Amino acid sequence: MLVKLLISLTLLGGAFGQKNSTGGLVVLNDSFYLTTVNVINRANGTGEGYVLRYSFNGTLLDRVQIGGRAQLPAYHAGGLDTDGTYLYVPLAEYHSGAACGAVPNCTLPGTSYIYLVTPDLKEVKLLFTAPDHVGGLTLSGCDTNVIDGNTWGSRTFYRWSLPDGKLLGKVKNQNYMFEYQDCKALTSCSVQVCSGIKNFQYQRRRDGLVGDQTVSVVGNSTGNIAFQSGGLALVDPVTGIAITQVPVPAILTPLGNGLTINPMWVTNSFNGTTGFRFLFAPDDVKGSVVVVKPRTP
Repeated sequence: MLVKLLISLTLLGGAFGQKNSTGGLVVLNDSFYLTTVNVINRANGTGEGYVLRYSFNGTLLDRVQIGGRAQLPAYHAGGLDTDGTYLYVPLAEYHSGAACGAVPNCTLPGTSYIYLVTPDLKEVKLLFTAPDHVGGLTLSGCDTNVIDGNTWGSRTFYRWSLPDGKLLGKVKNQNYMFEYQDCKALTSCSVQVCSGIKNFQYQRRRDGLVGDQTVSVVGNSTGNIAFQSGGLALVDPVTGIAITQVPVPAILTPLGNGLTINPMWVTNSFNGTTGFRFLFAPDDVKGSVVVVKPRTP
């Protein structure tokens, strides 16, 4: 693979603080659109969700806050998608599937709000709600009346009708190799490309052994050893079955993250050039958009 660090983005400059994480990425016309999350106090259900618009040289052009206001504690802005005219953005409550505790207006397993946003970020319209933590949206590759969604951690796939949000299907994810962080439709009606990671942790013993491998131990210290595996999969959103999967090489960003840890975008043309490419936004707070051109035989 050929990897190019395209631009450097400061996602959280100025008013955004220093705790934002990247939730979604799309390219529309001559701009990048990113969703970000600023967790202020998860225990109290306070945070902020944003949609940001950047030029290709990394200049912040516009921003709109869509979470952390009337829909508290919904502020988890996740993987967005576009039909070329509008942006479709999920906003979820962070406490989904857990005890509410002191979180105000809490419901279980949590509610997500699906918004329609104009590219100039001037208009934000609520389309429908879903009774789960929707972490990403994917428009159908051929049916403009259908939108798919995956939960945070991607253990469940949903399908809804547009624009009313009528539930059309719900299936469990059959893949356990890695957790999908983002999915995008291809031209086929029955397949999406999904990217994701899986974190593995091994308990380090005092004798310095982990399984059948010897590791370096300082003194008699113990702790966990983490290993991150990333990959891409072609997934049937109707059945939740991965048709094929490929690992992504351990290419690390300057901040030490794997490419598939956060959102991605898939395109046949970008910034005046043609050819199939992946775009990844792996880093939080201060990071880069990474363009990957698959090597052809």
